Amino acid sequence: MRRIIFVSALGLLALLLLPACQRENALRVVSVESPYYADLVDYGQERDEEGNITEIEVTPVDVVGVQFQYVEIGPGLPTWTPYQAHVEKVTISFKRLGGDELYQPLPNITVPCKVVVQSDPTGKKIVSGAFELFSAWYKEEYLSGYDYLVLEATLKFSGYDDASGKPIEATNKMEVSVSDFYDDPTRIGQ
Repeated sequence: MRRIIFVSALGLLALLLLPACQRENALRVVSVESPYYADLVDYGQERDEEGNITEIEVTPVDVVGVQFQYVEIGPGLPTWTPYQAHVEKVTISFKRLGGDELYQPLPNITVPCKVVVQSDPTGKKIVSGAFELFSAWYKEEYLSGYDYLVLEATLKFSGYDDASGKPIEATNKMEVSVSDFYDDPTRIGQ
């Protein structure tokens, strides 16, 4: 009888501890392009049908590459399907590190970042994705009045995992330099 009570208590304790095997920080940002140089205006030349050269200005969109790992481990992982994380968006906040003084705090940005990362308990599999750091509109609205800014961008990636549907998050930081950098007019957009 004592043995049955002991085994039952041990089984109950194990069941209570299983949810405590929390899968914290399973989604990781392995790397992000940093420092990143965001050009405010891209100057170039275009030729018309007669061969005349026209100077043009383009506000480029900044797209940043990022790499993820999903190192989900622990009891209860499903075997019926690949275990994976769906990263859906990134929220970006900014802090000034140097350069011009800010007229006002820069507003946060939330943009899509659609990446599916399969679980790899060994931590060797890396999945690449990308997100838009600055749109042309954001640059024209909030950054165009500055000569040079150095910013720290805090990136908060969020989504959900397949098996449980629970929300997941990963956070990283990157350095961003914003200015009107030199442009080769024969290579617009580069």
